[in-house]
Amino acid sequence: MTDRTSNQHFNQLAPVETELLALLSEECGEVVQVIGKILRHGLESQHPDGGMTNRELLQKEMGDVRAAMILLCESAVTSKQLVHEWADCKREKVQQFLHHATVSNAVETTCSGWQPIATAPKDGTTVLLFGPKGLVEGSWECVDGGGHPENGPSVYWWISPWTEFIDGPHDMPTHWMPFPALPPKTSGDVP
Repeated sequence: MTDRTSNQHFNQLAPVETELLALLSEECGEVVQVIGKILRHGLESQHPDGGMTNRELLQKEMGDVRAAMILLCESAVTSKQLVHEWADCKREKVQQFLHHATVSNAVETTCSGWQPIATAPKDGTTVLLFGPKGLVEGSWECVDGGGHPENGPSVYWWISPWTEFIDGPHDMPTHWMPFPALPPKTSGDVP
């Protein structure tokens, strides 16, 4: 017989875990709904009464999914690093099954000294980064909170002196590598 007076749920999830997982599930469902509209009506179609195009709706809903994912990571329900590592693995694995799309040099860059971004140093070391913005230098830095509880939680981001924040929805670096050694000095070099 089930004890209905217990506050412990059978799945042993904390209320925050239940809430954030429900949010992610809802947002994923909304992405699926928009994809259905795109498959039936196209990317640039709109509701007859106007509003956003299906492409714009997809971008919005994907942003909502990303926000739910970020909340799960910030609440320590999931690990941001492991999510990125699994995403890198999926990108490489899915390439063999894609008929029309290609994964942007994921396999080739790994073999040439580039490493998945999830393996990059998170200690402020400046490294070479590669992603949709091309090649930039950057480092993983605290941009909010500064590790002081009175300032709120610390938020870390990829920062580049050339592009400021580079962890936006469309410009997250995918690979990194340390700076190569400088070439040796020769007698003809200017001091």
